[in-house]
Amino acid sequence: MRSRFVLFSSIALCGVALSLAGQANRQAMELRKALGKADEVMGPRESQQDVQNRALQTALARAVEKANGTKVRSLTAVNNNALLLDLVQAYSTGMVEDYKVLTSSWIHEGEALKYSIVVDAQVTPPREIKEDPTFTVLVKVDQDSIFRDGDRLHLTVRSSADAYIHVFDVFADGTVTVLIPNSQHPSRFIKANTDLQFPTAAEEEQGIRLVAGLLPNQRDAQESIVVIATKKDVDLVGREFMEAKLKQIDPRNTGTIKTLARKLFELGDANWVQNVTTYRIIGK
Repeated sequence: MRSRFVLFSSIALCGVALSLAGQANRQAMELRKALGKADEVMGPRESQQDVQNRALQTALARAVEKANGTKVRSLTAVNNNALLLDLVQAYSTGMVEDYKVLTSSWIHEGEALKYSIVVDAQVTPPREIKEDPTFTVLVKVDQDSIFRDGDRLHLTVRSSADAYIHVFDVFADGTVTVLIPNSQHPSRFIKANTDLQFPTAAEEEQGIRLVAGLLPNQRDAQESIVVIATKKDVDLVGREFMEAKLKQIDPRNTGTIKTLARKLFELGDANWVQNVTTYRIIGK
């Protein structure tokens, strides 16, 4: 468990298998099986969990490439937080529907420590996404995207059209929380070409604060803010993202990513758009 937001946080999602369609679509879709392998060396500023997460994503990416003959440009395009980080690429390359770990082990090679993993994955076939080039959304953070552990963050979101937004924070360990909407900021609507800032000074006075934080034993981390804008007012998170008052992240919930993907699939390609910005947290 770790604290992140002073007033609210949401159930985190760890290690989930992804689905891009409803049950009927999954039944009609022929999944492709493939093995993926990765050997990742632990860096000087990484924890063992960091390396394990990276190796798993690499192995799943290799499985997607082998199954579909596609090149995965981002290792985060195949598993849990990947869906949020690049939805269009995840559709176009195919992604992991389910997987199981066949083998995993730590190996000492001289002074280096390496983590090796082999996965057996079921992968969705590629699917082209039709986008509306006039519909865009942007998100950025302050302080040149570099924060010290404990610093406050502020977001700015802008859409090219009247839209409804959902904003997520994707942590370095792959867990995800929802920032907007929340009980203190329930509105999802944003007017065209108007900056939405979060939290505002008034919201901070009410106790809503975004605080940069490192995991135990982390010296620095790169994390991401993801915004999804829709032309229609649709609730992408529903009850699956439970709002917590205990300022903690609970890694046991695994339903939200699938639900969000299914809702976007049913909404239709040109009716949604996303954008991602990354930021770095360094220790004091």
